Amino acid sequence: MNKIYIPPLPQHENSEILSIINNKGGIFFLEGRHRINMYKLMLGLHMRLTHNCNITLDKYYTARPRPITYGLTSHPSLNAFAYASPTEDFDFVGLNIGVYFTLRDTFSRLLSLPQFLKDIGDSNKEDASRAHIPYLVTDLINQARDRQGVVPLCPVRAIYAHYMLGAALDFLFFHEVTHLRFGHLDWLRQREGASVLGEAIGETSSEGGLIRQALEMDADAGAILYTLNKAYDVMREGVPRPPNLQAEQALQEAYGSPEKVVRLIFSSVYILFRLFDCKEWDPFNQHLFTHPQSPLRQHWIALTIAEIFKNNSYYAYDADTALNDVAHLISRSEFGIAAILNDEPDFRGIQSVVGNSLSTEHLQAVLDAWAGIRDELLPFVRGGNLAPASGRLSS
Repeated sequence: MNKIYIPPLPQHENSEILSIINNKGGIFFLEGRHRINMYKLMLGLHMRLTHNCNITLDKYYTARPRPITYGLTSHPSLNAFAYASPTEDFDFVGLNIGVYFTLRDTFSRLLSLPQFLKDIGDSNKEDASRAHIPYLVTDLINQARDRQGVVPLCPVRAIYAHYMLGAALDFLFFHEVTHLRFGHLDWLRQREGASVLGEAIGETSSEGGLIRQALEMDADAGAILYTLNKAYDVMREGVPRPPNLQAEQALQEAYGSPEKVVRLIFSSVYILFRLFDCKEWDPFNQHLFTHPQSPLRQHWIALTIAEIFKNNSYYAYDADTALNDVAHLISRSEFGIAAILNDEPDFRGIQSVVGNSLSTEHLQAVLDAWAGIRDELLPFVRGGNLAPASGRLSS
C-alpha cells in the first residue's frame, strides 16, 4: 500500500534540514490500517498549518520576505522546532506528530469531564470515568495501538475540544515563527553555530541560559499575540456558516466575544505547558535552563495578554479584568488536568512565580539579557518591531 505524506515531501534538497528531520524519526506518513482513519484528521492539520504559513507571509514577514514551509516529523515527543536556512532562501517549522496526538487526546478527555468548563454545551451528558488518562500518550499509532480514543458525548463539547487543539497548535506554530521573524535563529547560528531551535528544555551555562530564555520569552509573547490576532479575525469576520446548531453553538463558545477568545486560548496554552512540565519546579537554578520553566512562562503569558489589551483598544478587553479572568482560568484548567490524571491540583509552580522574590529577580535578569542582545538581532528581523530594551512585547 502506498504511503501518504501530509504535507507532501519537502521540495528543498537542503541536507541540513533533511538531517534534522531524519534525527527526529523522519517525515510522518500514513500507511496501513491508519491510512484511511487518519487521513481527514491530517488533512485538517495540513490546512491549518498551511493557513498559518500564509498568515506569516502576509502579516509578519513584511520587511524581509522569504518563503516559509512546515513539516510533520514522526517523533512522539512533545516538541516543535524552527529552522532558517543560511544558504537557501527559506524558513521551516517542524512539528512532532506526538504534539498533535497528545493534545488531541488530552483536550477530548478534558471536555469529557463534566466539571471542566461546565457552562459549555450540555456537560450533564458527560461521564467522568471516560475522561481519565491511565498514562499520557504521545504516539497513539505506535505506543498505544489498542487504546481507544475518547470523544465528548455532548457534540458541542466535542467540537470545542477541537477548537482547543487548534488554539494550542497555533500558539506552538507561532512561537516558532516568532523565533524566525525576529532573527533569533540567525543570530544564534552566528554566535554559537546553532542550526535549529526546539521546545525541549535543556541545561546550559548561567549566561547562556539567560540569553536563551530571553529569546523564548520573546517567542512566547509573539505567539500569544499572533494567536489572539488569528482568533480575533474569526470573531470579527466570521467563518462559513456552520453545518448544524451544535457547530454554531461551539463556534460561539470559542469566538463569540473577547472573553470567550481569551478563555479558549489561555486555557489551551496553560494545558500545553502543563504537559511540557515534566520536572519538579526548581526556583533556585532557573538560570541554568535553556527555556524558562513552565510556571514562569504561564505567568509571563498572562502578563503579556494584559499588556496587549492595555495598549490597544482593538481588543476591547480591559487589561485588569483580563488578568483577573486569566487567574480564574488557571484554577479551572489546573483542576481539569489534575482530574483527568487522577491527581490533585498542583498550584505550587504558578504560585511561586507570583510575587516571589527569586522569580522576580530571575525575570529581571532575563529582561537584562534581552537588553544586552536586542540590537544584535536587528539585522536579521524579517518584519515588525523588536520589543524595547526594557522587554515585554515585540510587535
